Amino acid sequence: MVVWCAITLVLACVASVGANFEGATPVTTARDVCTAPEASGTDRIQNPHQPCAKQTESKGNTLAKETPRPGVTIFEQSESDDEFSGGAANIALIPRPDSLDKVQLLIADVVKPTLADAGEVFIPTSDDPRWKKPPQSDIRGEEVFAQYGLQQVSTPATGNCQYYAVAMALLDMDSDTPQHVGALEQVTQHLKEGILEASRHGYEVEFPHDIRQTILAVNRLEAGYQELTETLPEEESNLLFQEYLLDIAKSASTIEAFVPLEVWGTELTLRMMAKLLQQPIFVVIAPYGLQAVPSYQVYEPERSLKDGHQLDSAEEYHFPSSRLRGWLSRLQKACYDTNSTGNPPIVLLYSHLHYSRVRFSPIPAGPARSKL
Repeated sequence: MVVWCAITLVLACVASVGANFEGATPVTTARDVCTAPEASGTDRIQNPHQPCAKQTESKGNTLAKETPRPGVTIFEQSESDDEFSGGAANIALIPRPDSLDKVQLLIADVVKPTLADAGEVFIPTSDDPRWKKPPQSDIRGEEVFAQYGLQQVSTPATGNCQYYAVAMALLDMDSDTPQHVGALEQVTQHLKEGILEASRHGYEVEFPHDIRQTILAVNRLEAGYQELTETLPEEESNLLFQEYLLDIAKSASTIEAFVPLEVWGTELTLRMMAKLLQQPIFVVIAPYGLQAVPSYQVYEPERSLKDGHQLDSAEEYHFPSSRLRGWLSRLQKACYDTNSTGNPPIVLLYSHLHYSRVRFSPIPAGPARSKL
């Protein structure tokens, strides 16, 4: 318990404060703890101590936010940052590297023809009746799924569940269909390699020594090793952290492969995938199942100010159950943006120590269909 208090204190010291983003607050939540056969039976649900790799910027430090689309009704819009944007032109921009764009294109080269071959993909339009239903606060997950036409899709419980859930969302595929396996394995591997490339973009700004050390300390304890009793030298934290990211990139991605706990998905990997794809990743956090009241996350790509630099990265926002409206407004917008992304919105469920994909399904009101 003492070590978690120490880690929390470190995070509090290095984190930016605030970011009241449509009612969202930047926090850390669930580590990818899939129910692989070698996993222990320990009740490790929604681990609050697992740090996000980068602490979310405060409201005044976020340079780019969404703007309302003409003709699209969004539940709520985020506040303006006009007071800060005037100075953005004078702040150095760390450009997105070609290596990161290359991985993004490799993923698109698999996703686009796959979706084209699949034909029609169900995505609710911006004026779909489901968006007109005002969300209630503090309702059970199963009620949210029923009201807004969300459906859980199982993923392999092999330690790769988070990566597979994102790949399945991009491809709009299930993992248990033989003809889908090759594409899913390919995209999953590209995602892991993209996490490494995304971490290298603005590395020292994204992952300064104190953040690296905190993540490494928590990962070590999560893997069952003895806690670190001494502060790591900066050079050593850099070496170990890069080894950790490289291990993720090199880990097996085949459907039958089991991967060690050390390379399971975390908040860090979700944020780096959002940065890689330049698409939001939505998460329903229901550690005890959908019969309980969940909370919600969005990993949102945006240009932020980090340590005196502009960087096209991604930020993590947490929505408590009382702020479901704000989370849904972003999900509605993501459905509208599928014309530019070329794939369905990426929505995941974290429940019972496992990540699953969440997809849209028609609801009784008979929503319109949208074809990619």
